[in-house]
Amino acid sequence: MKSENKITIFDIHRLRMPRLIIGNGSIEEIGKEAKKLNAGRTIIITDGALVKLGLLDKATLALEKEGIQVDLFEEVAYEPTVGIVDKATGIVRENHYDMVIGFGGGSPLDAAKVIACLANNEGSVRDYVGKDKINKRGLPFILVPTTGGTGAEVSPNTIVTDEEDGNKKLVADEKLFPEVTIVDPLLTLPVPPKLTAYTGIDALTHAMGCYLTRKANPLTEALAMQAIEWISDNLRRAVSNGKKDKEARYYMALGATIGMIARVNSGGGAVHGMSYPLGTTHHLPHGQSIALLLPHVMEFSITAAIPKFARIARAMGEKTEGLSEEEAAHKTVGAIKALLKDIGIFQGLREVGVKKEELPEFADIVYEFSYRHIEANPRFLTKEDIVKVYENTW
Repeated sequence: MKSENKITIFDIHRLRMPRLIIGNGSIEEIGKEAKKLNAGRTIIITDGALVKLGLLDKATLALEKEGIQVDLFEEVAYEPTVGIVDKATGIVRENHYDMVIGFGGGSPLDAAKVIACLANNEGSVRDYVGKDKINKRGLPFILVPTTGGTGAEVSPNTIVTDEEDGNKKLVADEKLFPEVTIVDPLLTLPVPPKLTAYTGIDALTHAMGCYLTRKANPLTEALAMQAIEWISDNLRRAVSNGKKDKEARYYMALGATIGMIARVNSGGGAVHGMSYPLGTTHHLPHGQSIALLLPHVMEFSITAAIPKFARIARAMGEKTEGLSEEEAAHKTVGAIKALLKDIGIFQGLREVGVKKEELPEFADIVYEFSYRHIEANPRFLTKEDIVKVYENTW
């Protein structure tokens, strides 16, 4: 696959990622992996709902089989806050754990990363907001995703909500890569349809964004394109029959993971940047914010990346024979809208309570907190452009 970006054969590219174990039933490897890391006393950071579902049973059994003592911290149900992270960090420090395991969706995984790192560092997570501020490597940690969508298991970033100002804060550091990530698609079987839809669209947007970004390279493009194909081909099935369709869940989990690996190594685009105000001001679920914006940001961006959009259309199964590249490129918007409708999450901003007079303020917030996403988008957006896209979404 020829890259559309301006690169030469002398460019050097790298893939940053943790060690991966992927496959149905792979959760049973967690005890052996923890033993390799000299784990004795281990704490699992998770969501209490997953504990009630019995989703941790195989993991705890595998750990205990290796003689590892397991305790649970079950308070990360939604996006992690500074208060929750600091509370768990205090527990880990006081009880001298040997290892941290993050088990669940993006929130427990994000929390576990920074909790493990802060165990060997002083202060609050608030002290480490920003890039490369963590002084010492923390406790070894393993991440186990259960949603097949966020990609947090292979990302060196954590997002925490600061209760003092209500804003989401980014902690970014190579030390937030886990020693091991275990992706067992069978763990995603109980995820309900709506959450499957939201996390699936988030994963698809990760893959599309890092394929289209100005910072893409041949390695990330190859991973992203495969992720786009797998996710777009299996998301409908995962939403409609997720409890039984193991094949769809398998490819969704793989697509989410490799799509985020691509994104970590190339960055994303405007969709994620523009979703930020919707989460902070209206507290919409991240996947819902992404779904609202995706087709409209794509529509704006097409003219700057026609060959790439045409390739996405083909990867999504659109018939493009006999069409010009531009005509093929525009079929991606229709494909995304059809997908959103089929999985039940196609709607406008007015339907979630956003008022038109808020939109200029949203643009200011995007420029203040998410500008890196805007400048990486294939077609640059001014504040006026951002407002216009929001209006189209409304």
